Amino acid sequence: MEPLLLTGHRGYLGACVAAVLTRVGVPHRVLATRLQEIAPASLDVSGVIHCAGPLRHRGDAVQMDGHCDGTRALLRGLTRPVPVVYVSSRSIYGRASAELLNETVLAAPVDAYGGAKLAAEVSIHESGAPHVILRCSTLIGMGVDQDGHSFLRQALHRLRAGETVTRYLPDRPHDALDVWAAAQACVEVSQSVHGNETFNLAGPARSLHATLDALSTACGALNRLRDKPDPSASWGVLDGSRFRDRYPTWQPRTDAALFGAWVAGLRLSAGS
Repeated sequence: MEPLLLTGHRGYLGACVAAVLTRVGVPHRVLATRLQEIAPASLDVSGVIHCAGPLRHRGDAVQMDGHCDGTRALLRGLTRPVPVVYVSSRSIYGRASAELLNETVLAAPVDAYGGAKLAAEVSIHESGAPHVILRCSTLIGMGVDQDGHSFLRQALHRLRAGETVTRYLPDRPHDALDVWAAAQACVEVSQSVHGNETFNLAGPARSLHATLDALSTACGALNRLRDKPDPSASWGVLDGSRFRDRYPTWQPRTDAALFGAWVAGLRLSAGS
């Protein structure tokens, strides 16, 4: 049987997906070239987990080329329609006014990253390949060899450096997701793609203040949070209930467990 293809294996999430595939014994190969360099009908694989694409901080100019055009090249590269798991983003919703965003909320991206992710989704829908699209919230935690880009990452590194972190008032919910839980979801879904579905993939909606408290505890920095009024509205949180209902054994770690492992991973990588 042909192996599964993983794109983006050097990235934050993709490296974790590769580790999970290896751990559970799923035969797979990684894409050794840029998406745009894939030759048509050159990929004889049993399925695809598609994690590749430029991060938001790479700038607007590279987003459509990396996400949309790259995805089209990947689809043209397949020798036949095979199941595709595509890692999309909450950014396709833009600044939706709903407090809880389910999969029926109208897509209205406000930046090039969200627009390119949505265009890639459309390309997959139109390809005829069976697929599952996972619209991920912000990923956090210690991955294989990096710990991502997020507000909570910045807060953790500042706390570990002895600096103070601002905690804004009033409290607001967030839905950041353990990167290893996201990787496990990608692998689990890849083994059971039968139709065309779209899911929000997010951590549970929870208090940002409580999360920062757990983060400061893990860093041993209980007195380095300061409160500051900021009434600006949040972007809402993803409603991941459809995914949890479909995959009831999938369970992210608690913040306390995630942050403890994160800090331990940073200490180990620093040799301390």
